[in-house]
Amino acid sequence: MDRINRINRMVGRLKRSAVVLCEYGRNRVVRGKPLILRLCIINRCNADCPFCITFRDQPEETMSFADYCIILDKVAGNIELADFGFAGEPLLNPDLFRMLEYTKSKGVDTMLHTNGRLLDDGNVAALVRSGVDLAVINMNALARDYYVRSPEDLHPGFLAGLNNYLQASAGTGTQVTLQLITKNGKADVDSKALREAFIVADNCVLQIKPEQEHSYETSPAGAGTARCFRLFQELAVSAGGDAVLCCSDSLCRTTFGNLLQDDFEDVWVNRMNAVRGGGISPLCINCRDNADGPRNLLVNALLSPLSAQKLYRKMMFKV
Repeated sequence: MDRINRINRMVGRLKRSAVVLCEYGRNRVVRGKPLILRLCIINRCNADCPFCITFRDQPEETMSFADYCIILDKVAGNIELADFGFAGEPLLNPDLFRMLEYTKSKGVDTMLHTNGRLLDDGNVAALVRSGVDLAVINMNALARDYYVRSPEDLHPGFLAGLNNYLQASAGTGTQVTLQLITKNGKADVDSKALREAFIVADNCVLQIKPEQEHSYETSPAGAGTARCFRLFQELAVSAGGDAVLCCSDSLCRTTFGNLLQDDFEDVWVNRMNAVRGGGISPLCINCRDNADGPRNLLVNALLSPLSAQKLYRKMMFKV
């Protein structure tokens, strides 16, 4: 029976991918369903990385567990993966682990982005118990000046928690990605030394990404259309429940309704199709994901018959 259910799910995803590709090619309109729900459950962070758009001028918002349940109940039948942490530090939200457990109870895979500063013994144990499928730890916030070149650049005060989690998760089914944002990509870092120091098991990989500027001030003149696969496969939601442009829109300047009050289909189909088929936000102009939109959309569609966990490992985190 389990095998039949897996086959039926795979066939359903293939059909959904075919619909997305067909509609995108014909008229840039999508009536399909998102693959991933990206969540900002608190618009605050305990780090101040220079490459990150921060929330200094915004009032604090923290998503409650009750509000999260309302949002997830609306979308759970449509998504494969819930990603906690497109903005803010999710471990600052006291309800995070309840949210992870509730998401798993709905049959949805879970993913967590964290800067690792709060990986104390209690959080490490709770994170392991939650069974999170993907944990992405951005090591920049563990460094003395935010740009990591070798293990010596990491602040000793944070290493104990990181190493504790890596050891504790080594025997679990969790995929762990150690992420570095650099100014010039892989040329900036001693990746061999970092792998030797921190890659302690087969479930752990190192991802090195060049810094990318996201600006709300860029002029949109002549920028063309939105081609990014994220607009077709991901639904980003703010701590207040607003459906926003994408995970780069951490200040929530472009919104398409609120999932605490509005219908999911209305937000995903009726409102977001306007931006899928027309002009783009200034955030999209210098974004590599938008520049590689058709290729990424095709890759995403071809990989979607796999589980969301494998999809993300192949697309985003495999070095």
